[in-house]
Amino acid sequence: MKINIACMNGELLTLRLLVEKYQQQHSKYSILCTHTMSKEKTIKGFNTIAPFYNVVSTVCSFNQIHKSQTWLLSKKMRFSKALIIGGGDGKFLLEAMKQGLSAQYYYLDISDAMINLARSKIEKQSAVSLNSVVFICGSYQDISATEKFDLIVTPYFLDCF
Repeated sequence: MKINIACMNGELLTLRLLVEKYQQQHSKYSILCTHTMSKEKTIKGFNTIAPFYNVVSTVCSFNQIHKSQTWLLSKKMRFSKALIIGGGDGKFLLEAMKQGLSAQYYYLDISDAMINLARSKIEKQSAVSLNSVVFICGSYQDISATEKFDLIVTPYFLDCF
């Protein structure tokens, strides 16, 4: 099951409640994941696949992953402060920046290798600026629940639960 959530006028508290609800509805699967994957193993896993992520996600899904992630961009909406959780190698971030989705981006990923790939993608583009991106290497739990965002994008983040 693939779920992409774009929460407009959302707060992290809302996201935490959504994750908890998802875990309750899929408790058998969630318990298995929670007990078998520590944070360290999760980080190691994403760091390991980082160099191949773009190729694998494009080829194995026939580019459907990227299409579903960028669906929101076709709506031509504009936001002032966007949080992207689990954005991977930065492909979505780059597209969002090119389309002017938000004035400020907070890019959160648990994998430092994915953060580095995303930063590198942005640095190579002259049409976009790193000044509008705050890169955060960590978990959604590292963001204050009182922090407010106009948009929260979770491209396949809930698949990890």
